[in-house]
Amino acid sequence: MLSLRRSIMGFAVFAALSLAATSASAHAHLQSSSPVANATVTSPATITLTFSDPLEPRFSGFEISDAAGHTVNAPSHPDPSNAAILTATPAAPLAAGLYHVNWHLVAHDGHRMRGTFDFTVRP
Repeated sequence: MLSLRRSIMGFAVFAALSLAATSASAHAHLQSSSPVANATVTSPATITLTFSDPLEPRFSGFEISDAAGHTVNAPSHPDPSNAAILTATPAAPLAAGLYHVNWHLVAHDGHRMRGTFDFTVRP
């Protein structure tokens, strides 16, 4: 009888952990970006971040800064045809150097996330 109880308890714990892992992975996360993280590219005309789920546009976006920490004038905005995509178009070509992309989002499920990645513009 004790063995049966342990088996049932073990199964219940396993099921609870499995459900928790499934619901945690349901939140929006960065699927891809252009430029790709750690890539060396020519100055991109557009920076695009694609997430796994739709975002709340008023609370989601990203900033681009150079290696010195100066923000590049390229406000991000949601893609009108896909609520899981954010884009930004730099006002002028980016100079050669390292750039940081800092993104933040609120997914439709209310979950908040942040992340960062770098890319380099070659001369």
